[in-house]
Amino acid sequence: MKKKILFLGAVLLFTLFGSLKAQTDVTNTYLTNTGFDSDPITFLKSSGKNTAAVRHLATGWMYEIAGWTQASVCNANAVQVATAEYGAASSSEGLNGVAPPTMDMDGHSSGACLHLSAGWGDKAILTQNVNLQPGKYELTYSVFNAHTSTGIASNYFGYLPDQGTATYGKLKVVNAGEWAMETVTFTVVSGSGKISIGCTTSANGSANGAKLYLDNLKLFYYGVDK
Repeated sequence: MKKKILFLGAVLLFTLFGSLKAQTDVTNTYLTNTGFDSDPITFLKSSGKNTAAVRHLATGWMYEIAGWTQASVCNANAVQVATAEYGAASSSEGLNGVAPPTMDMDGHSSGACLHLSAGWGDKAILTQNVNLQPGKYELTYSVFNAHTSTGIASNYFGYLPDQGTATYGKLKVVNAGEWAMETVTFTVVSGSGKISIGCTTSANGSANGAKLYLDNLKLFYYGVDK
């Protein structure tokens, strides 16, 4: 009897552990253009600024990004948001004077990434509306700092429920010329919300903070805690 009880206990622990660790990639179920490769890409490797790219408002250098809603706050004319192919040249009209890396975090030179920078307390933010089923989620992305300054003043990468408190990432430093990864864990109880990606890279001029390139956004579902 004792062996049987121990065996059943081991099975139960294995089952519980397995359920906690099981993950489902639901990126394509809820989100679009998470690799920032959808046309029109703002800056092309072969020809520079794409004439098909649409600038958002007349302040800052914010471009419309396919599948995403511009939620940037540009009071000080210091927000730059644009996509760029890997290996494209730098530009002061959307890339804040820094070039994207030549390859992504996995060493691939094809495709594009998203530039975000914002100074003087302005906010560079993109969002997508989602209606997630209840349960635990992880939001991940890779980020490259193309500038010598490494700090991020505010992080707006995460989940904003329509009712309740937002869960944002805590990444505040990205080493110059290096890739980093961030993971944000959040729980959905019920209702709709927004997936947000964004930052204020400096509370002073944007040159005093990191100038970022983001790619490979992923959303994973872990089910409901029992």
